[in-house]
Amino acid sequence: MNLYAASQLDWKERGITLRQETAFPYSENSTITIAEGKGTFNLMVRYPGWVHPGEFKVSVNGKPADIITGPSSYVSINRKWKKGDVVNINFPMHSSLRYLPNEPQYVALMHGPILLGMKTGTESMASLIADDSRFGQYAGGPKQPIDKAQSSSTMTLPVSRHSSLLCLVNRCTSHSAPARRTRLKENCNHSSKFMTLVT
Repeated sequence: MNLYAASQLDWKERGITLRQETAFPYSENSTITIAEGKGTFNLMVRYPGWVHPGEFKVSVNGKPADIITGPSSYVSINRKWKKGDVVNINFPMHSSLRYLPNEPQYVALMHGPILLGMKTGTESMASLIADDSRFGQYAGGPKQPIDKAQSSSTMTLPVSRHSSLLCLVNRCTSHSAPARRTRLKENCNHSSKFMTLVT
């Protein structure tokens, strides 16, 4: 099982149907159910590289599965399966900051494997199109401080158990001019914390 997406496998040769249910990336868990059939086989569940070591959890019918591997590998569950068996998978996501290769002045904000972004205005878009001219691969046009950039929305994401993104943004912008620093605010919504990036 490589991809965390709502899906179904009809294994016709074995008469087995597996169904995966998940709301990823809006949730940190997935459920695989043996919907039809029975038999012995090895279910390989991907341990994503973006999950911290020791945090990936898998259980079968409520009982924890042994995990002897680490991130960027697979968890092997070899057993006799039957209709109604349920595999629960939990993969906590954390916020991180990634520097772009060969361009350390640019960073990307990630949450798990998700690149965070937001809708912005459409001004000066022509200068963002690369061409075959000398240095045509670089964006041109006027530069603006972040607090003056055109934005049609704010971006809200669950902070869930930590405020690491706030720390990352503070670290990233601590050496920038005040006008370029990103302002963040925390809201409380139905007892769940959210962080909103405002530009």
